[in-house]
Amino acid sequence: QRHPFFSFKMGFPSAIGQALKLACAGYLVSAVLTIFLPKTFKSQATMGNFIAEQIIFYIGTFVVFLCWELGHHLHQVLLTKRLIFAPPKGTAAAETNPSEPLLSALEESTPKSLLQYLAYLDLCMACERNVDTWRRAAFFEETGETYKRVLAVCLRPLEQLTLKLDGHLKSFSVDNSFLLAHQLHSPTEQLVESSLYDPFYEFQV
Repeated sequence: QRHPFFSFKMGFPSAIGQALKLACAGYLVSAVLTIFLPKTFKSQATMGNFIAEQIIFYIGTFVVFLCWELGHHLHQVLLTKRLIFAPPKGTAAAETNPSEPLLSALEESTPKSLLQYLAYLDLCMACERNVDTWRRAAFFEETGETYKRVLAVCLRPLEQLTLKLDGHLKSFSVDNSFLLAHQLHSPTEQLVESSLYDPFYEFQV
């Protein structure tokens, strides 16, 4: 959850190391291939020119792999950037009701949508980390209404999971046919077990 610039800077040494490894591997592969080339395609240059060509080739390969690794790392940093559902600190909205954008996103967003998932992630980070103490303090305002709304949106996924589990367990009540399938280890047992796992597929939120 660092600033993207610092996250990108921390990945720079690992990108250089990976680029060096890939450049060495590429250079070795090219050296092996030149051995099997016909004599007509081999360079007739002097030893000094040959060494200069190899150095230029290695540097060029290293630069290409370094750009690739830096682009890949930048892509990861930008994709994992945290979306903050709060007004800018110091504005009037941040002073009066900083929790309203987050709670509105949690209450009004489409279920199982990316917006709802990012809002739950922001709520989790605001509650568990010390990065936004002013937002966490706003959850406990004097009237207590904000805290009740936070509790409601936090309990909603648990209530939905409970209802799903209750519905699955009722639909698979233990009867003679189920016991027989359990004893014979038939595919029915596997179907029942997989159906009981279904409610837990989306329990990350």
